[in-house]
Amino acid sequence: MITIEVVSEINIAPEILQLTATSRYTSPDGTISLHAIVTDQNNDEITYSWTATQGQIIGSDDLADWLAPAEEGISTIQLMVTDGAWRICSKYQANRAGSGFAYRW
Repeated sequence: MITIEVVSEINIAPEILQLTATSRYTSPDGTISLHAIVTDQNNDEITYSWTATQGQIIGSDDLADWLAPAEEGISTIQLMVTDGAWRICSKYQANRAGSGFAYRW
């Protein structure tokens, strides 16, 4: 026997289509602005959550600023989006040196 549930709508997970940064480089204590393009096929409200292993994130929606720490090192910045039923994550690592910043999504 197979049981099939009939529902009025199937919830589809949100999708992070694109993540961009205003610059590929910054010095310690510098700022990089981040932008996420996210879609949800069900038009559910999307909640954004940015985190960083070092430095500070300012912003809580599709636009955020990452404030780099004063010391050199490696930081991982992560974006998690949810539509209330599904969570999707994307992250990148930031390598800060005295002369600049390099990132990869």
